[in-house]
Amino acid sequence: MDGKKKKSKVKRVSFVEEEDDKKYHHWLDRKEKWEIAVIVKSASGSGSGSFSNLSCLLESERVIVEEGYGVVLINTDEAGTLLVTNFRILFLSEGTRKVIPLGTIPLATIEKFNKMVLKVQSSPRQSDKNPPRRLLQVTGKDMRIIVYGFRPRTKQRRIVFDALLKCSKPERVWDLYTFACGPSKFGNANPKERLLNEYFRLLGRSSIRASMDMIEDGSFTLSNELWRISDLNSNYNLCQTYPFAFMVPKSIRKILFTDLPCLVLRACSFRARCRLPVITWCQPGSGAVIARSSQPLVGLMMNMRSSLDEKLVAAFCSQLPGAKGERRKLYIADARPRKNALANGAMGGGSESSSNYFQSEIVFFGIDNIHAMRESFSADTVVGPGEESVLAGAAWIAARVAMESASVLVHCRTFAGFQALVEKDWLAFGHPFSDRVGMPNISGSGNFDLPRQSSSAGSFPSSPVRQSSGSAASQSSSSSHGRNNYSPIFMQWIDSVSQLMRMYPCAFEFSPTFLVDFMDCLLSCRFGNFLCNSEKEREQCGIADACGCLWAYLTDLRSFSATSHVHCNPFYDPLKYDGPLLPPAASLAPALWPQFHLRWACPEELKLQISGSNVEP
Repeated sequence: MDGKKKKSKVKRVSFVEEEDDKKYHHWLDRKEKWEIAVIVKSASGSGSGSFSNLSCLLESERVIVEEGYGVVLINTDEAGTLLVTNFRILFLSEGTRKVIPLGTIPLATIEKFNKMVLKVQSSPRQSDKNPPRRLLQVTGKDMRIIVYGFRPRTKQRRIVFDALLKCSKPERVWDLYTFACGPSKFGNANPKERLLNEYFRLLGRSSIRASMDMIEDGSFTLSNELWRISDLNSNYNLCQTYPFAFMVPKSIRKILFTDLPCLVLRACSFRARCRLPVITWCQPGSGAVIARSSQPLVGLMMNMRSSLDEKLVAAFCSQLPGAKGERRKLYIADARPRKNALANGAMGGGSESSSNYFQSEIVFFGIDNIHAMRESFSADTVVGPGEESVLAGAAWIAARVAMESASVLVHCRTFAGFQALVEKDWLAFGHPFSDRVGMPNISGSGNFDLPRQSSSAGSFPSSPVRQSSGSAASQSSSSSHGRNNYSPIFMQWIDSVSQLMRMYPCAFEFSPTFLVDFMDCLLSCRFGNFLCNSEKEREQCGIADACGCLWAYLTDLRSFSATSHVHCNPFYDPLKYDGPLLPPAASLAPALWPQFHLRWACPEELKLQISGSNVEP
């Protein structure tokens, strides 16, 4: 039996060495969804060495490379078998074939990988007996570095490395595993319906439920005393990065939102990328709103104006009918440092002037741009320098709305509320997830190269290690523009949510583990919710119909154990915290989020995370 196994291994290696290059790379040119030729397979096609029937494989997950016998996970000095599938690198323990979470990483979560050689220190007489160790280092977007050690004098590392070059950075979004898997049991209801239902809730019309018929015939333009839903962007002709529907002041319809398209276009043209001011949240009792827009195009001399834009912004301060008192004050919250706003004037941008916008006040939060955030992660700064500014700015806005009933123009605490917030303010309003997270999009792949903190238990001496010239970074097929736009902005926001959970442990229905699993699902591209850069692009790709839904998957996990699930916060008290959270300034200093940042570096954090989570590694 032992002899047979040994013979089988030799055949598998020779198969790869003798395989014709065209057949080896044939699957790259296939347009079908992951109908790829197997790169490495057993010569016998079956038997104990085959991994095609592993119970840990997901639906439609296929083993592409299974030559990783005798591989060592250097981080923990654990021997096992390394497989490459169309979804992830899978590391199985020796003998039991149990999945080792630290050594298992989705292909889409891989940021970069490279070959290394570790020269073993030995005496001159033993130099031939101790060949250099061949290593493969994989850096993840989830703050971990994995190092695999391969057997000497074999082609194992080359085979795995070549497979990662082909699989880890697909150029087209539909080459991702999520399209091969399909919606399965985690079907994705149309996100447009969920967006409209959230608008109906904000308007006090929760009894009405959105439908596709309503979307197709345009009958969703409901309103209340102050606000209404507009369908001007139903075909994305007004703004390509805004959702098909958004909320605007009801009073402005007579002035701006008439049957004259030229007025609408003029109002949009004054804002960068036509992202005109629109409402994202309104307070039912007072009518105060939180609105959003891009920067105004005031020009180099900061003297350009738009009367239509000024009227639209002023309408956000409308009072409820019969309300007494002065006109509502408007705060314009500019997230940038003031110097950045002035510098943008050289490119036609800039900031509003309080003298042009009636009863308004401009406030700068001093949050650095995406490039500073990227550099913060490059410098191994776990708690970014701008995170305190983010928390302080969020607390300031909440205080203005709650205590002054003021409206705020800016540039939920239950599972349902968290989902509604993410889908509306991040997805529907066009946060470019493909660019910021480094995912492939319609036009090409987003590749980048960014250092991370090591998650290995030990460290390697610098002198005997040399990095191979062939690395994933050199295979980039994206433009410098795509790489330059990578920045973990959404991860910073999730980290900020975890800071609020630390301050108010009884105010949130979900737990920190939920946030970690949520981020892992996002980075893995296992589901289609966060693909592409806008609602329009996701609709063009048919993602809602072709891919599974992350929200349905997480809900399904909780359905088996209800409130006892690890995603649920056992200390949640909705009666105690039924109003806005207004943290004092002294508590806003950010702290390390151990469940995310330390789970790979600290074994105890990793064990704690795995013990209660049912999410696939």
